[in-house]
Amino acid sequence: MEFIGFLQSFASPFLDSLMLFITNLGSEQVYIVLLVAIFLGVDARIGRRLGIFLLVSFYLNQQLKLLMDTPRPFVLDPTIARSQAAIDSAGGGAFPSGHAQGATTFYGLLAFYFRKRWLWWLAALMVFLLSISRLYLGVHWLIDVVGGVVIGTAVIGLTMLVDTFVTNALRIPWWVTLILGIAIPLALNIFLPSPESGLLTGAFSAYMTAPLLLEHRAPKPLWKRIILALLGVVLVFAFLFSSSLLLPEEFKRDPIGSFVRYLLLGYVGLLLTPWLARLVGLSEKQVARG
Repeated sequence: MEFIGFLQSFASPFLDSLMLFITNLGSEQVYIVLLVAIFLGVDARIGRRLGIFLLVSFYLNQQLKLLMDTPRPFVLDPTIARSQAAIDSAGGGAFPSGHAQGATTFYGLLAFYFRKRWLWWLAALMVFLLSISRLYLGVHWLIDVVGGVVIGTAVIGLTMLVDTFVTNALRIPWWVTLILGIAIPLALNIFLPSPESGLLTGAFSAYMTAPLLLEHRAPKPLWKRIILALLGVVLVFAFLFSSSLLLPEEFKRDPIGSFVRYLLLGYVGLLLTPWLARLVGLSEKQVARG
């Protein structure tokens, strides 16, 4: 509490707005945009791995929140929250911080895969800013953000291990991966649910299976990459908002229904968009599986 108090000693309306803007950079909507854009317009292979391991990290984070069930600072002292918007950005238990863990996982893996020094600096900056914003806004304890960074770093280490040893050692037929890539996440959503597990498991399944059904390679011209990424983002959010309005609440809350909804959401970005891109000549035609 003392460290939060120290940060809030510099509080001002401008700093409140700035910190809320920074914390919103760790929202699921921002990660959806980044993941879709990287998969479609930069490198599909790297984009797929980023998606898979980021979703694993977030699912692990939510399970740990349920297990630890620690109260947030504003629960113990309501005056410490800087705004209602800050409280709205805080779901579930306090430990570990999803913003800190997500930023560590995503930006760390981004730097690891693309091997650019400036990306490592970007990763460090984003982790620091998002962590500080959560503390300043009064929605996390210091141990929450430290724990999030440590767990996110462990996920990066696991990713390196899988990429270096496991992936090369295992030669699983694509159709087996297809079946398991749907069955295992669905089972997790049914038997080990969390507040956002439908999104996490459904999207994970999409990243596991969609590239097996239709291979995608980002086009070479930069303008095609930009248009393709924008097209994917527009289609994904169009499906997200329309399904939110049109689907009954019972379906969206049902473990199978929520899984199917977000599996289809993933397929819109990872399967439908590449297919449409080939039809209009935005990307190279590859041979589809099956």
